[in-house]
Amino acid sequence: MIQSGEYRYLSPVIAYDQTTGVVGKLISAALTNNPALDGMEEVAALSLVHPHKNESSTDVAALMHASNELLAALRAKTAEAEQSRTELAALRRQIDDARLAALIDDATHGGRLLAYHVEAARKLGKVDLAALSTLLDRPPLVPLGTQTDALRARGWNPDAARPAALTSEKRHVATLGGRTPQEFAALKARFTTEESGHTD
Repeated sequence: MIQSGEYRYLSPVIAYDQTTGVVGKLISAALTNNPALDGMEEVAALSLVHPHKNESSTDVAALMHASNELLAALRAKTAEAEQSRTELAALRRQIDDARLAALIDDATHGGRLLAYHVEAARKLGKVDLAALSTLLDRPPLVPLGTQTDALRARGWNPDAARPAALTSEKRHVATLGGRTPQEFAALKARFTTEESGHTD
């Protein structure tokens, strides 16, 4: 079947380290037309051996040579794969670092991240970039001073909103009249602005 081309390659069964991918040993090999490795040379049929005779040393040496070549090819492929994984991991780190820097920069300039939160945001982004992106997906933060200025522009007077403190005499008068200090202060303010002549 080998001579007729029905089987052309060896398919190995190997033991390898699942963490590093390093091949430990060749367990067995089977004939196939769909090998796991590219670039393998085709197998050659051994000379016919009588079933009651031992294999010749030449045949055994040829089989061992083929097995050693297969194992060497597997180790080379493993080394290439490990190098590719290392390069890919480094590239992903570079991409993630660039995305993190852009996300923090955009959120800082966009008013969604305060300066003293940047370092905490960077630490979170190193662990979970998607979580940080979700956290920063919000309207810009408005500083308290800006909120107060906006309210003042619409006519709000914080001083008028706070009732003036009453003297002990005025608190006594409010109590006699059955009013709270706030109610007394409001009445006093109203009478002050009216043209009734009663300003106290």
